[in-house]
Amino acid sequence: HPDDGLMKTTNLGDSGYIIFRREETGLTKVFRSKEQQYRFNFPYQCGTGCDLPHNAFDTEHQMIERDIVVMGTDGLFDNVFDDDMRPCLVKEKIEEPYTAAKCIGDLAYAKSHDKRYNSPFAVGAKQAGKYYQGGKKDDITVIVAEVMK
Repeated sequence: HPDDGLMKTTNLGDSGYIIFRREETGLTKVFRSKEQQYRFNFPYQCGTGCDLPHNAFDTEHQMIERDIVVMGTDGLFDNVFDDDMRPCLVKEKIEEPYTAAKCIGDLAYAKSHDKRYNSPFAVGAKQAGKYYQGGKKDDITVIVAEVMK
């Protein structure tokens, strides 16, 4: 909201978002939404016969100028670790958010095809007692926004 800097969010399932804040030491991750899953690789979903919107997480964030929000589908978060997004966001000012989103999306796409990569999805599989190696081919959508006054 332009008056008080409050961003309200609603999130359901395995798509999500991250908020990065610019600080003197670089970008600091100040929030990462949590995936909602019944079990590994079985997320909450909206739609006919699926989860209702009241199962979503509602959150409020106090934003400041130049905070960066990265939103994405599971194809992003299954293939790119949060900290690996930073090189796409480090410009002193994001002149064109599309460029940052494309950079992150291209990284996710490349990692999704790497059969030797120890992806976030592979790490999650191991934690669930399953074997999986490499990236995960899936839909990849990335939106990048920077808070401006």
